[in-house]
Amino acid sequence: MLDPKTLFDGLRNSELLHGSMTQKQVDGVNGIIWAWNEGPKGMWTGPVYDADLAYILATIWHETARQLYPIHEYGGTAYFTRMYEHRRDLGNTQPGDGARYCGRGYVQITGRANYHKFSQLLKQFFPGEDVDIEANPDLALKPKLSAVIALYGMSHGTFTGRSLSNYIHGGVCDFVGARRIINPDNNGRKIAGYANIFLPVVKAATAAYSQSQVQSAPEPKPVDDTVKPFTVHLSDEAIAKYHELSNPDAVIEKALLGN
Repeated sequence: MLDPKTLFDGLRNSELLHGSMTQKQVDGVNGIIWAWNEGPKGMWTGPVYDADLAYILATIWHETARQLYPIHEYGGTAYFTRMYEHRRDLGNTQPGDGARYCGRGYVQITGRANYHKFSQLLKQFFPGEDVDIEANPDLALKPKLSAVIALYGMSHGTFTGRSLSNYIHGGVCDFVGARRIINPDNNGRKIAGYANIFLPVVKAATAAYSQSQVQSAPEPKPVDDTVKPFTVHLSDEAIAKYHELSNPDAVIEKALLGN
């Protein structure tokens, strides 16, 4: 869990943001904080670490061209048609699919097949809500939905078959190799550099949240160790037995007399 104020202060003061953030960047990071702190069950495949979020932020910083906000892929209809139309590997089988299902979000999902896959996932996580990104692709630009797509996809290996747990687990932290989670290109070292900048920021926000929970915990009630009198009601038979046991000489005499 993260303390939002500590995270924002750390981001603003980092060497990447130089003391300020735009409102869109704030909104985008709020979506990521929500997904990290309160996201739906099933987002993660196992334990998560500060390094996971540092790498997620680094990836989003790179994929959104430093906007930290879900973006629409740069280009127009002609470009998207040339790049994606009739791409069966992306599930683009209908006329216009290339432009309709161009890249959107924190990590730029593309293709009808991916929009369909994540649409089904979002319907499970947000039952009854308008989250059908296959029918309305621009919904993938909403920070909460886009954050779920990014964090779930990176945790479960949905994008390339490689997941965060392949590179970050226990004492292992391979920020360079983790680029394969999104795209096995040559940007691994650059994004690893971003992750190393974000890591102390995330650690500080996690520590601040933990400290706030300790400070807000209720004071333990003092233990009342006063001895309080109490009354025990005994039957006549029990009282007679007590007197008998408290006078062993009488018990021995009674035994000798055979009574």
